[in-house]
Amino acid sequence: MAKRMAGDKSAAIRREVALTLRDVPLEQSREMLVKIAKAFDGKDRAYLEAFGTGCLGKEKEIYEAISKAIGGPPAKWSDAFAWLAWRLHVPAAIEGFKARALSAKVSAKQRKLMMDALAFVPTQEAADAMMEIASTKSFPFPTNAMWWLFNRKSNDWADFSIDGKLKEKGLYDPETVKLMPVESPEPPKEPSKLVEADIAKMKGSAKRGAAAVAVCYTCHQIDGKGLDYGPNLTAFGQTQTSEVILNAIINPSADISHGYEGTRIITKDKMTIDGMILSHEDPILIKCMGGAIQTVPKERVKQQRKMDRSLMMSADQLGLDAQKLADIVAYLKSIKP
Repeated sequence: MAKRMAGDKSAAIRREVALTLRDVPLEQSREMLVKIAKAFDGKDRAYLEAFGTGCLGKEKEIYEAISKAIGGPPAKWSDAFAWLAWRLHVPAAIEGFKARALSAKVSAKQRKLMMDALAFVPTQEAADAMMEIASTKSFPFPTNAMWWLFNRKSNDWADFSIDGKLKEKGLYDPETVKLMPVESPEPPKEPSKLVEADIAKMKGSAKRGAAAVAVCYTCHQIDGKGLDYGPNLTAFGQTQTSEVILNAIINPSADISHGYEGTRIITKDKMTIDGMILSHEDPILIKCMGGAIQTVPKERVKQQRKMDRSLMMSADQLGLDAQKLADIVAYLKSIKP
């Protein structure tokens, strides 16, 4: 019955079968788990999680089996197989993860996935592979690789001399790291004279708005343009009312998106660094305006506190009048995500 269900065309049934195989010995479950892996479409995360649950305690053997069945050279892995390998994160996959992460023939999304997969393998080889990725100039996500090294050095990779190797490769040395002051402008003391309800009634031009919105590119990605600092606004106009959009621009501190809260660091030499904390480990990783990420050794920090206002400048600070705001709203609402 289980064998028939494992080959069923219904993904829901195959998920249920995978879950029932969690406590089934390897010899009785291997064939069915391979069949379930072969049917994975590379997108269904619930299916992937069910498969991983079914492989619990048998990851090494199942990885070997599916590698023979649907694997191959890392650069030629299907996205589906790459996700399966990511879920099993066994030491045997380390070289494949690294090769795929460093391959220019692989999509950026998949290269990042392979880097993330390495972070969940608690071995010296995985740590060394992450170090190699972080030091490869052509790798598109060096900051993310560094984040994993800083994050894992205090837990799974604590015994692998991460600090010494970072210093040896010239990637990070707390004694010589250079910091740059980044202080977000204080908001105007006087309330804005811009009124959301009035501007929402104005006729805006999407064409003019496409030009006016350029002031937002230093912090936001909008329809493929801009920097990855604040929330991506590509779909914002399709999901929010004109009043909500206008309030977010005129009064940015009124409603700060979760995960984008600001923090102010003051160093012992009186430097101010404002941004969003990515990691509280040592060093602290803080993402500043413009998308630059700074590594701040904790020994250099005098004070660290949450900011009671948004890092984003208001419409008045950006020089946006009522007409420009109406145009920006029209542009954001014209974007088809």
